[in-house]
Amino acid sequence: MKKALKDDPTVYQYDELYDDMEKKREDTKEKQKGEKKPKYIGTLLKTAERRQREFEERQERDVQKEREAEGDMFKDKEAFVTGAYRKKMEELEKAKEDERRKDEIDGNNDINYNFYFKLKSKRLIHYINRVIIPNFQS
Repeated sequence: MKKALKDDPTVYQYDELYDDMEKKREDTKEKQKGEKKPKYIGTLLKTAERRQREFEERQERDVQKEREAEGDMFKDKEAFVTGAYRKKMEELEKAKEDERRKDEIDGNNDINYNFYFKLKSKRLIHYINRVIIPNFQS
């Protein structure tokens, strides 16, 4: 025992060491709690923006249909377009283009799409070789 105390004087100080360990655990837990970020809020916000754009597009289509229904009734009147409206329309067009690109990329990477496309192509080639070419040659 005396030898152990000479080597390490804190050998029998269990309570103090345990308290220090607990304090360290609590500190790390508090740091982790402070660093936590919401899991799904980013996705929800993106979805809300996309739905808002879709809603605005629907409204714009409805307004365009009303204008077409009016026909030439207001043709002699002057049309005013504000800068903010023009900017909003440009943003909508840009968002549509981005959405089209994403859909195109997703469509090209879709495994089922590629599988069925290749399958249909093989069937078509088989049909051409077996039916159309022999009938055409005779």
